[in-house]
Amino acid sequence: MPSLQREEPALLNEIALRQMMRDPRYWHPTSRDPAFQREVEAGFRRLYPGPARRDAARSDTAQSAGSVSPA
Repeated sequence: MPSLQREEPALLNEIALRQMMRDPRYWHPTSRDPAFQREVEAGFRRLYPGPARRDAARSDTAQSAGSVSPA
């Protein structure tokens, strides 16, 4: 099962990133560390390249808004 071996490092990276998100430097208002937050965000961008979901959702909304005919 070579495909499992290829997916395993990505899974481990995602687990590590999610653990980092539990760190107060990521989420706590008085402990936030912008460099730490950027590190987590960069890690997710490496794992999941391409447009972010919120960016994709905005472009879908913009495209569908133009195709809706008035009632």
